[in-house]
Amino acid sequence: MLRVGCQACAWAADAPNGSDRYVMLLNARSDGPAKVEVSLADLGITGNAKVRDLWKQRNLGAGGSLFSQTLAPHASGLYRISPAQ
Repeated sequence: MLRVGCQACAWAADAPNGSDRYVMLLNARSDGPAKVEVSLADLGITGNAKVRDLWKQRNLGAGGSLFSQTLAPHASGLYRISPAQ
């Protein structure tokens, strides 16, 4: 887990190939949407990254130093983040 005791949480795990990371974002708040973000540096990724939404099965494109999503109350998302080649 990247943040403990939070209202907007992020968990990360290594993907089998060793360079990608799985990231789960969670909005634990009940009072409204929240922007949940994670630093690519905290994931061990330097430079830009490609992001895939695993539940919606779509690519979200490449990003810079942060990955963020705005999630509804009690919503979550699962993503695969890969270093951009």
